[in-house]
Amino acid sequence: MKINGFAKVYDLKKTAIRYYTSVNLLNPKSTDEYLNYDACHDEMKYILKYKDMGFSIDEIAILKESENSMAQGSNYASEKVRAILNDKIFEIETNIKNEEAQIEDLYRRIEDLN
Repeated sequence: MKINGFAKVYDLKKTAIRYYTSVNLLNPKSTDEYLNYDACHDEMKYILKYKDMGFSIDEIAILKESENSMAQGSNYASEKVRAILNDKIFEIETNIKNEEAQIEDLYRRIEDLN
């Protein structure tokens, strides 16, 4: 699959696909004529999953590198990876608490209407 088709599948611009390729988050196979993205679907789903959670591209690259290292038998659970994950957990928990407070405020306003 050429870049045009791959970008359409994920509703992304070709520049985004090229960027992910340039930072080694996507690893298309090189043919004589073009880069073939057929084997990149799992990588793209990985990127989108972590982007949806609010991770930066740099953080996603670190997480992917760590997972690849562990899959090859290396114990690459560095403090940097732990810090990235713990920071994201803290951020999500903070957002949940803020949203719960907003919900409670809305319930109070509804009660005030009665």
